[in-house]
Amino acid sequence: MAEPGDRPPVYRYRVSGLTVQSDLALPGLRRLASDAPPDVTIAAGVVPTMLPDPVLLRPRLQLGATQALSLRPGIGRFLIEGGSMIHYAAEPDAAPEELTMFLVGTVFAVLLHQRGDIVLHASAIAVGGCAVLFCGRSGAGKSTLAAALAEQGYPLLSDDQCAIALDTASRPMLRPDGRQLKLWTPSIAALALDGRRQGAVPINPNKFYVDPAQRSEDALAIGAIYQLSESDSGAAIEVKIPNLADRTALLVANAYRPVLMQRMGRKSSYLQASAAMAGQIGVFQFVRPKQFAVMPRMLGVLAEHWQDIGLVA
Repeated sequence: MAEPGDRPPVYRYRVSGLTVQSDLALPGLRRLASDAPPDVTIAAGVVPTMLPDPVLLRPRLQLGATQALSLRPGIGRFLIEGGSMIHYAAEPDAAPEELTMFLVGTVFAVLLHQRGDIVLHASAIAVGGCAVLFCGRSGAGKSTLAAALAEQGYPLLSDDQCAIALDTASRPMLRPDGRQLKLWTPSIAALALDGRRQGAVPINPNKFYVDPAQRSEDALAIGAIYQLSESDSGAAIEVKIPNLADRTALLVANAYRPVLMQRMGRKSSYLQASAAMAGQIGVFQFVRPKQFAVMPRMLGVLAEHWQDIGLVA
């Protein structure tokens, strides 16, 4: 038990390209060995129940000019300030694993929105020095596909939450992330990943954190984005080019926590970024059956497509 006056432990992580210092251990994130000043600090603190002069007031989210207050009944209150500070106050009976899961998911997404990032529900790998993203609804197979590609030598960039920002040349860049893969038991078995399976994901007893075979630490320009779709015709596997309207709506359709994007007034930013990206980045629909048996064929189709669009020689 800690003695009065003891300093809380300090943990460091890489999240969405940012150095994060936390007084809580954050499961599912890879520890970072660095003494560099943090970009983001997470710490217990005094968190109000109401922001002064909020411009948005909802039961679970309040917004001010530079602050956001996220309230989660049964878990806690979270004050997010200036895209660099998160203070939390846990409910007395809050499960620690639920607190940390909400912190690295919804709460961190609020912080990324404060920083002006585009935050997508997607997984990403590195191909030929570029980032390739896979978007889709929950359960579409984003993490499983990223895990399979990592086994084939394509380093993982991010899983579940992808943060995109423009560089000095106005190119959309994907920030590297330190998250582990989150995979269901059948995916772990099918890809023979039991040896790298870590702890269970909170609230999902049959889903586990898994270390990827390879990981990239670099921010990379986005080379292609794929919307995952399930085949209606048996074992058909193909890459399609969506119409312009669907390409333009891609980022909005795949926003991480869409309600959050709407309430923080970011929809127009997503539409503008999506329109710009549709003109300079390949946006595709990847249609395939959700069957582990055809995974080698799926990977082959993707590898051929990356050659066709010039990502690899």
